Amino acid sequence: MTKEKNNSVTENDRYNRATKMQLFLFSFNNLSTNLPFMIVTGYMLFYAQSYLMLSAVIVGWIITGMRLFDGFTDPLIGFLIDRTDSKFGKFRPWIFIGNIIINITFIVMFSMINTDWSVPVKLFVFILFYVLHIIGYSMQTASTKGGGTVITSDPSQRSILAMYMGAIGGVIMVLFMSVIPLMAGRYELNMLDPEFWQDLVIMTSILSFIFMLLAIVGLWKKDVKENYQGFKNTKVKLIDFWYIIKGNRAIQMLIISAATDKLAYVMLAAVQVYLYSNIFMDQGLQAIMGFVTLPLVVIFTVIGSRIGVKITQKNAFVVMTWVSLITSVISLFFFPSAGATTASFTVIMFLIFFSLRTGASQVPGTFVVTMISDCSDYEVYLSGKSTPGMMGTLFSFIDKLVSSLNGVIIALMFGLFGLANTVIVPLTPATDYPGLELIIITGMIIMPILGYVASIIAMKYYPLDKQKMDEVKEVIALYKENSQDPRSAELENN
Repeated sequence: MTKEKNNSVTENDRYNRATKMQLFLFSFNNLSTNLPFMIVTGYMLFYAQSYLMLSAVIVGWIITGMRLFDGFTDPLIGFLIDRTDSKFGKFRPWIFIGNIIINITFIVMFSMINTDWSVPVKLFVFILFYVLHIIGYSMQTASTKGGGTVITSDPSQRSILAMYMGAIGGVIMVLFMSVIPLMAGRYELNMLDPEFWQDLVIMTSILSFIFMLLAIVGLWKKDVKENYQGFKNTKVKLIDFWYIIKGNRAIQMLIISAATDKLAYVMLAAVQVYLYSNIFMDQGLQAIMGFVTLPLVVIFTVIGSRIGVKITQKNAFVVMTWVSLITSVISLFFFPSAGATTASFTVIMFLIFFSLRTGASQVPGTFVVTMISDCSDYEVYLSGKSTPGMMGTLFSFIDKLVSSLNGVIIALMFGLFGLANTVIVPLTPATDYPGLELIIITGMIIMPILGYVASIIAMKYYPLDKQKMDEVKEVIALYKENSQDPRSAELENN
């Protein structure tokens, strides 16, 4: 074997590339899981208080406990994914089964509104199906993170995939969440109308299922064995989790950065309904602002994607986190009082900077999915083992442990101000509920600011810059060409 063969790799040899259509279709898997997730995180507290007659403190602790449980089931699911070798591939079976579980349990949880069960029975059924729901969610989301490693290994294409997830997914998510208050206004009792929840849940489940099918089509030709083999083609073991945690600095820093962002994002989603209903006294404004932020989501996502293509995904993540931090700080100074008119200077400035924050903050979360693929390649570079499923679920494990604090924090805040068992009536001033304004400010601005600061600090120690990623790809490509680790002493001497 000649020296030239050992040390020269063409662009086509270096990367497993996908077509734009494959990237486009696979991006819908993220959207498939996010639609039900946003309903559960954004409205479950309101729904449980209003219909299941469950205390906000109880619901908060349930959500926290279930996310902790979810965090512990994630590594097991990732381990099983990495050991899967079926005629339908490694990831497609888990995507399909996970989505079925998500939608069945989602429908059941929001159908208890039509029952005359006692509160203890409702609580039992809610917990049981929530447990099953998060297991299905873990199956599908782990496959999103792991599937990104096999659909393309080209860093620039991963940035394009992130753009599709952010721009297309972000637009659909904003439209969808904006339609909800408009949809509720068509029912006699608004968000307190049982028929509204029935229709919303069925519509969400149908869309989630369709998006899942699109993702499977996009992954179909890429979910094959040759695209997820490492240097050491041995069965992964549970102990490999420890080696990843111990030695992979990239996933360590990404976990810290993204988990704190996620905590802030989930808190924002949980209290945002109260901003429009009890501060602005206008639920329709939420829909209007959703449409206003649509072009901002697209613009910031495209900008982030271009940064990712030209430099690295790390740079895109950091730049957009800085934009989110700055706009959050500014919006804090313009936070309106309850009942403030939308024509006032303070409200206009708040809405402008809050919209900018909404658009920019979508980008880092989107890039996390494809950055996990980079971390997975880095693990092949470090250890020779391909563990895309374990890598993604290891991230989810820590991410959920941290973000599970959301339920505890909200529960404690509601309990602190005596609102744990209070039904927050839509379109009534927040001043009627002691502490509600502070809860909204904390959830929507203070926690995100803290999350963005933590992200920026963690990213300073994230090692996958452009030079390192080029080295990672070169080593992996040379291995495939020569069937040995190219960093051997013999090759280094050459």
